[in-house]
Order: sequence, then structure tokens, then C-alpha cells
Amino acid sequence: MSIRRFLPVELLLVILTLVAPVVAAADVDPASVRFWQGLISPPADVVAGPAAAPGAPKPRPIFVRLEVMPATTEVPVRVLVTAPAVGAVKKEARDVRVSGRTVSFTFDARGVAGRFRGDVNVTGTGYDGTLTLSSPGQPATELPFSLVPSVDPSAIADATRWNGGLDLGGQKLPMSLLVAEGPQGPVGSIDIPLQGLVGFPALVERAADGTLTVTLPVGVDAVMTLKPAADGGSLEGRFRQGPLDVPFSMVKAELAAAPELKRPQNPEPPFPYATREVTIPHRFNHSLAGTLVIPAADPASPDRKVPAVVLVTGSGPQDRDESIAGHKPFAVIADALARAGIASLRYDDRGVGASTGSFGPASTFDLATDADEVSEWLKKQAGIDPARVGILGHSEGAIIAPLVNRWQREEAKPELPPVAFLVLLAPPALPGGEILKRQMRQVLEASAVPPDATDEIANAQASLIDGVIQKVPAEQLTERARALVIAQAKADRAMTGRVLPPSEVDGAAANAIGELRSPWMKVFLEHDPRSELLKASVPVMAVWGSLDTQVDPALNAPELENAVRAAGGTPTIAVRPGLNHLLQPAKTGSPEEYAEIETTIDPATLAMIVDWVKTTAAGPAAPPKPAAAP
Repeated sequence: MSIRRFLPVELLLVILTLVAPVVAAADVDPASVRFWQGLISPPADVVAGPAAAPGAPKPRPIFVRLEVMPATTEVPVRVLVTAPAVGAVKKEARDVRVSGRTVSFTFDARGVAGRFRGDVNVTGTGYDGTLTLSSPGQPATELPFSLVPSVDPSAIADATRWNGGLDLGGQKLPMSLLVAEGPQGPVGSIDIPLQGLVGFPALVERAADGTLTVTLPVGVDAVMTLKPAADGGSLEGRFRQGPLDVPFSMVKAELAAAPELKRPQNPEPPFPYATREVTIPHRFNHSLAGTLVIPAADPASPDRKVPAVVLVTGSGPQDRDESIAGHKPFAVIADALARAGIASLRYDDRGVGASTGSFGPASTFDLATDADEVSEWLKKQAGIDPARVGILGHSEGAIIAPLVNRWQREEAKPELPPVAFLVLLAPPALPGGEILKRQMRQVLEASAVPPDATDEIANAQASLIDGVIQKVPAEQLTERARALVIAQAKADRAMTGRVLPPSEVDGAAANAIGELRSPWMKVFLEHDPRSELLKASVPVMAVWGSLDTQVDPALNAPELENAVRAAGGTPTIAVRPGLNHLLQPAKTGSPEEYAEIETTIDPATLAMIVDWVKTTAAGPAAPPKPAAAP
């Protein structure tokens, strides 16, 4: 149960899945058409998984959009799959096969595996075939599915861009709409930078008076009805989605003026170090794709092996950069480490980006096996000193890092030394149940929710969490979940005017229980990170921001320090003033601020982390390779 699920922005537009008009094609060729799309109607258990409870909302059709990247002399045809209902956004397909009039591919996302195979239809306008979906504990389901070509409005010369910002209870969500006249009527696409959406197609209708109706078919349809002003320079109307019905306006802009996020720390080439894309096989039959960064060789010792750091992301499906709201924290850290002479390896979570496997059913322990495999692989690479490989973990990654450390010390491999050091950023040191209870209260307080509403929501959430841990009877758990949903809805109505229909309360309560019973959440709620920290007999650095509303340093820092000292270690503890959970300079620490802040990581804190790693890793190093015999 991610705490961000309860913020106003999470009630809307988490990921927009849009539908564009169809363009007829004669005897289509997948390699010659960039965008393809289609809709399927899955059974409930395929989308929601076995945790779906009676009364949960019926799933909407899954929209699937493909972007075909043409083959080159060096790279075969690639297919990027977007199916937000199962957690895939530009997910690279695997096993892509294009043979004559047949196309097939496989993708994995959020515990759902999909395999499409289709042939050119009889009219030559698209592909007809089947999509086979399967999820853990459920039989495979074959569904009829068609793919048709779509139009990209950015390729049309007279396209018009409109920019606006949706007001979500005081938080602005910038949006940019591109509209053009296509072969069969108006077509459009939308950019929402804060959610990583660029060029997503939108369904656009134009009335005789010029009014645009833009439909965004997400979990609950979102519809923008926009009428042009007399001077043609703006659009005025409303944005509707479920209970939300608010005024909305957009202004005409230059085509190049789509809203952009300023992220000055995102590394830009040329780089004074080498990077290499790698794929690491896992013993459980999936693979992890990542970026290996190797610093420039020391002119005095060009063959000397260097220390290295594995970067492990926080909770939720994350890419190798741990991207959030335009920020790329791990890319920034990797860049800083390389400039200090330290190698690094960051990787896409299983089922994310170019990594295979399924993220949905994975627990923290499962994800720790990924970090273990990656670190062991890294130790074997040329130029890397296996005795000086450490792990840097953020948030949940900071739970995983000590777990991997323990495993490697208990299952020592003579040829591979265990982890050499740990860097823990915003590390939880208490069981997840305690973290979530405190997290809810702090985020609500930072989001200016009134004290009485904060108490009601936080107490209801704590009661629900305790009920799951204590395994209370189902009817009691349902009543506790309903109390939480009603408390949230009451506060949301007071602050934004949105009303949750009574008919949706039971479904929302069932979803809340389902999330708390997921494999990941079960481990998170009950696992005590101190059990691993008590065995962390390696150098440990732990860093929090004083304004962290997700992992409170006042509660966690003393627990972590005591556990590491009990293991015989001397941890380096830092609580950096004025920083949030991402170690950004912040005002309140609320997650709502993440996107507004241009700084990805406080520079002084980043320098402190890099200096500690450099000093810690300056210990015994592998000797240079002997000179070749004459």
C-alpha cells in the first residue's frame, strides 16, 4: 500500500492510456509502421491477480500500444509495449519475431506475462491474432486481439500545441496537448512530464463550433471539454474524471514550448568515463539489464582494479536510474562516483525496462536475490576489484543491501569475497508496519490535511495494518478497510470537493485489503531490518533527510545505529537538515514537492557520500596485473 496512493494526484492520471483513430493500411508491414494499438477485455483475475476480492471494480479493457523501432544493420526490430493496466510503459518486448505476414512478441509486467501472435488480416489493414495472458496461480487465458496502425500527430505539419495545468487541490499537474487534422479527422497526443508521459495518443473530437472533446480512457474515463476563445489563443472548459469536475484551461503555444522539467544534475555527454550496457542472467531464469560505468584509468596505474558500487532501488517497479518526476537519482550518483574513480552498476528491476521476469509477485527477499546476483556478477568483471564491491540502497534498497551482505557472509564463496561496505539512503530500521503508520501521518501533515482528518485517517490505517498482521477475521478486516476509505473520502471532499460515491466504498476497501495481503506487502509489514543490521560487520554509512516523511529519521536512525554497533561496527550516521526522502532540499518533505524541486540530490550530501565511499574503498586493493612475459 504505497502511501502515495492516498495523495490527490494518485486519484487521477497515474498513467494515462489513450486511444487514437485508426489509419487504413494496405498489406501492412510491422517494420514500416511506427505505432500499433488495440484493446482487449481481460478477466478480473488476470489484471488484479489472485488477491482480487469480491466487490472489487470490474476491470476495464486493457489498451495496448506498440512502438516499433526499425531494424538496423546492427540491431534487429525492437518493440516497446505500453499496457498500463498491467504496469507496462514502453516495456521492451522479448522474443520479437517478424516473418512475412506474421508478427509475435512477449512482454512481462507486474506479474502478468503476455504473448501476442498475429497475422495480417484479410483486408490488409492490421493484424488479427491472440494475446495469451497468464499470472501466478492462474491458468493462461487466450483472448482475441487485433492491432491496427495509428497516427502520430507530431508528424503532421499544421499541428497545434496547447499547454495547461490541472489544479489538484493546490498542486499543479502540467499537461500539453498536441492536436492535428489527420486523414480521418482530428488526432492528438498528450505530454505529462511529471508522470513521464511524452507523445501519448489522445482521442479527439471537434464539434462544429470548434469545441474539442479529448477523452483519456484510464481506469475511470477522463474527459476534457475545451472551447476555443474568440481570439483563438486559449481553450476554456472543464476536466472530468469520476467525481472530479473542475475548470480547466489551456493556452496556445509554440510547438517547441511543451512543458519541460529542469533537472540540471541529470548527466549529459560527453562523459569522462566509459559505460556499457549489460545483461546479467539470474538463477531463477530471468535476466537483469543494467548500465556498468567504468571510470577513466589512472595514468599512473592503468591496469589497477577499481572499487565498485551496486545501486539498488526503492520500492515499486523502478528503472535503473530510479526515475521519478523527471529526476534520475541513480544516474546522478553513478556519474559522481565515476568522476571519483569508482565504478558502478545500476539495473532495471525485474519486469521493468529491459529486464525480464515479473515484478508483481516479488517480495523484498526475491528482489534481494537480484541484488545478490548483480553484485556477484560485478565482482567477476575485468577491471573491478572483487574485494572492494559495496552496495548502495535507497529506501527498500537499504533493506535489501544488509540482507545481501548477510547472505554472502553466511554462504561464503572462496573465489568471491562478500560485500565490502554498505551505503544506506533513507533506510528503514523498523518493521514496515510501523514505517507505514508513521509515514501516513507525516505525509498527511506535510500535505496540510487538517489535524482532525489526519488523526482519523492515520488511526484507521493503523487499525487496518494491525488487523492484517494479526490475521483478524475477514469481516473485521473489511470493516477496518471501509473505515479507512470513508475517512480518506471525507477529507478529500472537504479539501477538494470530490465525492466518492457510496457504491465505490466496498470496491476500494477490497482493493486496500488485497494490497496489504500481496506477497511484497506481507514481507514488508513483518520483516524487521534490525535482524540483518545486527550482522552488518562491514563499514556502514546511513543518510536521511530531516524532512523525510516516508522514513522518519527520528525513529529509524537510533534503531539502525544501535543495531550496527551491537554487531561490532561503527556506523557513519548523517541526518541532513532540510532534505526529503530523495535527499532533495525541500520545504515540507511531502512527496508532492518532489516534482517541483529542480535539484535531484543535495550536492553537499552527494559529495559526502562519494567521499565516504572513496575513503572506505581505499583499503586493501587487488594488485595490478603482472606484466606479460617477454
